[in-house]
Amino acid sequence: MKYKELLLLLFILLLPFRGTSQDTYRHEKDSLRKALSLAEGREKLKTYDLLTGLYLPEAYSAQARDTLLALFREYDAEAQKQENTIERVRIRGNTLVMFGNGGQFDEVIRRAPDILDFIAQQDAWKYYYMSCSIVVNAYRRKNDNEAAMHEARKMYEHAKARNDAGGMGIAFYAMSKIHISQRRFEEREKALKECIALLKDSLTYINALTDAYQDLAHNYLSMKRYDDALLTVRELEEKIIPRYEEAFGEHMPVAWGMVYTIYADAFRLSGRYDEAEKYLNKYDSITNFAFPSYEERADILMGRKRYAEALEMAEKAVQTYSPAMKHQAIALKMEILVRMGQADSAMQAFNKAVAAIDSLHSMEINTRLDEIRTRYEVDKHIAEKQRNRNYFLLALGGCLLLLIALGIWIYHDRMLTAKNRELVRKNRQWANLLPAVPADTEKNVAPDAMDRAIMNEIEKLIAGDLYKDSNLSLDMLAKKMNQNPTYISKAISHCMGKNFKTYINEYRVKEAIRLLSEKDVSNRSIDDIAFASGFNDRKTFHRVFKKTTGLTPSEFRKNASFKE
Repeated sequence: MKYKELLLLLFILLLPFRGTSQDTYRHEKDSLRKALSLAEGREKLKTYDLLTGLYLPEAYSAQARDTLLALFREYDAEAQKQENTIERVRIRGNTLVMFGNGGQFDEVIRRAPDILDFIAQQDAWKYYYMSCSIVVNAYRRKNDNEAAMHEARKMYEHAKARNDAGGMGIAFYAMSKIHISQRRFEEREKALKECIALLKDSLTYINALTDAYQDLAHNYLSMKRYDDALLTVRELEEKIIPRYEEAFGEHMPVAWGMVYTIYADAFRLSGRYDEAEKYLNKYDSITNFAFPSYEERADILMGRKRYAEALEMAEKAVQTYSPAMKHQAIALKMEILVRMGQADSAMQAFNKAVAAIDSLHSMEINTRLDEIRTRYEVDKHIAEKQRNRNYFLLALGGCLLLLIALGIWIYHDRMLTAKNRELVRKNRQWANLLPAVPADTEKNVAPDAMDRAIMNEIEKLIAGDLYKDSNLSLDMLAKKMNQNPTYISKAISHCMGKNFKTYINEYRVKEAIRLLSEKDVSNRSIDDIAFASGFNDRKTFHRVFKKTTGLTPSEFRKNASFKE
């Protein structure tokens, strides 16, 4: 019943696609390819993982392997970009899986040293030992059991040197596979028990532990030690599967399906047909009758000598199972016919089986050719759609960027205009406050009568447009007032809280504000206004005006026309 366990695994993995056609299955690949162009970050890596997972079961096809290698290169580049080391390790492990699934065992052996070195550098030891087991299996599938055992022992010694129980357990599991190839059931039993003892307390290798229990139970079935098989599967059911589900945080129907098949086989092969049927019912229930147990039920009916019913059930298996799975059902049908004394009918069934094998080979060739043609058409169609979509997205993105930039510019312009107009309003108010008021009188020295007298005289002279003289200096003002320059500076400082230069420039700025606010000066140059206000050069005017008002002369004039 081992092949039905494989079918169960595929059934669970592809449960979301049940009832779909091959076209839908291809569509899923196409959808994931499209999603790659949109996904970012961790989602992009997950998309690559899903897409490569769809291709891995097809690795027997050279075209599928070429596609996978291209995807692995892209996947690895993205994982390297995101600095995701574990994904890069998994990619290399899956590369070995791909060549192993495709029967390219020499390629597994050739690529293994570089891949194992990379994985070891990342200290990803679980993936390291799992990849080593793939290499062992490649030698085994090449019928080079001596080399396979050498690699398995080398793996064990490596793990032992690191005191890695998990690695040693995986090595024993790899050895058990070699033993079953040689039908050395006792040695296989010992290897599997060693594996279980080493992995029993590990959650990291819970998958391998579950597989070891299943293989040990099947090994007992092959040795016709049915009670030992039942004890093993019971321990698997009661102790291992619950830990398996707890580790993954979800119900594991695949594992339960495996358990039910082992129970069913153990009871069926030992002649306890009622118990076998009970577990077949459980198996059919968990798979929702996706893979009905026709063959096993036919065997039970044959054991009960109910040959007519057995033949009917075997015929259902022949009609229902896929071409690759029909051969065992046909062989069972032939055995039933022989027991019924219908040798001629058994020979006809044999001839049909041979024809079915020939048909299967032809079908595989035609399927591969159809796949190539379909892949070409799909890739061409996807490329055209993707190109058009990219053009559309590029144009849409450009328009959105332009709209965003325009919105930002409008918002910034409005905010700047509002700010500048507020500054214009405040500076106009300030320009009308003549004489000027000190900015912070608390810091001023209280002026005496002499200071106030001198300041009054200064105000009269300055207010009389003396500040418009660009050559005006402290000495010139002192000479006009017949006063000592020191007394004038002292009076301005005590009364106005600023020095002579700042005091004069404020008058000039206020005059420039007045001139820039007049409607009939829109054609008057900034330089003219600067000189008319008492500044002797444009650079000084711009600097003093911007420092005093917060605006340049041009900005002030631009915003001076708004209505209060």
